[in-house]
Amino acid sequence: MHSSHYTRVASTINLADQVIPGTSQRISNSLVSPAQLPLAVRSISLMSYGSGSTVFLLDTPGGPKVLKIFRRSLGKKDLSLFNVAGEFQAKYRTVSHWFNNADFQLVPPALFLILHGPLLGKPAAATLQPFITGEKKDLFLDFQDDELLRLFQSDPQLRQQFVFFAGKVLEMAAAGLCMDFIGRNNVLLIRVRADCCLAVIDNGIFNLEKLRTTRPAVYAQIEAYLERLRQLMLALNLID
Repeated sequence: MHSSHYTRVASTINLADQVIPGTSQRISNSLVSPAQLPLAVRSISLMSYGSGSTVFLLDTPGGPKVLKIFRRSLGKKDLSLFNVAGEFQAKYRTVSHWFNNADFQLVPPALFLILHGPLLGKPAAATLQPFITGEKKDLFLDFQDDELLRLFQSDPQLRQQFVFFAGKVLEMAAAGLCMDFIGRNNVLLIRVRADCCLAVIDNGIFNLEKLRTTRPAVYAQIEAYLERLRQLMLALNLID
């Protein structure tokens, strides 16, 4: 299903759910089936529609998991499926290399799969990750800069994570690459009781020079976010 058409379908389902509560769950139940999964799954529910993926919450004996189906892979066969899975796995490894080290683990672990279903019962490439508990907010969209600075000043561990994250983002941007932090919840600030941490959820990677010419509006958004990071780092007296 083409992504723009899929987005329209998702919008229609969401609107229907506002009129008749529970509509989205009933529709999603007709589209997905845990029986199609090669996993021990008690139940499956729709979490979200991304620009290129559909995300499900799985109730498993080992605790809740998140399954992300890459819609571009739906219905493909054999080598094409492996190529799509390999492409997303390579991006994941790159982003993990940027944001995971001995001191910081900002990218959650992920297992890449080729499976039958659950979406429409078609073969697909997917990734399986642990469900992140706690209160989750978007680092860029849900906070003003002064709010973030107060958080960083009151929480030294969170401040260290942010300095590592922002420093790596700016370092890679100087080399012409940038993670995709445009979509909502691509970078999360998570609070579990009194503890806060950052998590990088999206593994998309932009080539900034290519983006500047092919998608100038997205490039402008990226530049605005990069400038926010620079200003926050300056406010923390961490860069010249």
